[in-house]
Amino acid sequence: MLIETKAVVHMALLFGSTWVVAALVFLAVLIMILAANLFVLRFRPQRLSLPYAGLLATLILSLLIPLDSLLGLPRGLQECLACLLVFGPIFFAGVIFAISLERSPEPGQALGVNIAGAMAGGLAEYLSMLLGFHGLVYVAIAFYVLSAVRVQSLVWPGLQNADSFLSRIPTLIEKRIRESSQVASLKGFASSISGFVSLAHFPRGGVRNIEK
Repeated sequence: MLIETKAVVHMALLFGSTWVVAALVFLAVLIMILAANLFVLRFRPQRLSLPYAGLLATLILSLLIPLDSLLGLPRGLQECLACLLVFGPIFFAGVIFAISLERSPEPGQALGVNIAGAMAGGLAEYLSMLLGFHGLVYVAIAFYVLSAVRVQSLVWPGLQNADSFLSRIPTLIEKRIRESSQVASLKGFASSISGFVSLAHFPRGGVRNIEK
């Protein structure tokens, strides 16, 4: 959603804010999604590292090359470069989603998570009032980096260990709380035993002497 919003706004600034431009942008988004699914069906990629690398690379390129720098170029080259910068991330994101959906043991749950992510992206669009539409790319990069860390099939070293450690954090916290409660109960039991021992060693007639 963040990338689509940025695409609509920036393509309108580049080619004009008309209904034709908006319709072509949404058509290009759907074509990129279709191309991503056809790519996965044809080549059957097994690793997600390359799609994530392409996604992050195209997002970084869209940060480094603003669309207004294409205004002095010939019309055909301008349109090609603009489409590459704007719709390239959508293609790689579609490839990642298609591979992840194919591998998911519960496709219905995966689709539900995707819809929830689209809603979160829609809510994050309001950050454009603070960061600007160009700043939405930073938010998209942050979301996709978190997604890359969560995916277990990446080849980047240490990510699988990091993911397993993050998944064990609730168990570790519960274990720590249980140990703390056990220590507290043992301390209470020890203080009770020491109290009984002190009473047992209390001298006879001590109470009377205290009363006197």
